[in-house]
Amino acid sequence: MGDTQARRAWLNRYRQAIKQENALCARIEQATAPPVEWREQLALQVAQGLAIRREIEKAIEALPDAMQICVLRYRFLACMTTKQTAQRLGYTAGQINRIQADGLDALTVPEVQE
Repeated sequence: MGDTQARRAWLNRYRQAIKQENALCARIEQATAPPVEWREQLALQVAQGLAIRREIEKAIEALPDAMQICVLRYRFLACMTTKQTAQRLGYTAGQINRIQADGLDALTVPEVQE
């Protein structure tokens, strides 16, 4: 896996943390009498998810270019498509792809998992 793909996968942990949290919450809401362990599991999952999200937000905010920050926030934190991001910012999809690629190249991650 290349560095760019590894950085993209690292950023996608943000979405995964939110999905896991939501799935666990839904499971608890559907249960008539959720076991105490589920609540403990939810608390742990929320804490882990928050740590992941803070780490990713901090890495994005550390970029020197404001447009790269904006594009990566829309694409990875707000889960917007390239087209949605381009429309929101008044750019073409090609420009957004270039800004995103430059942002991914400039992104410093604690440890890129290969």
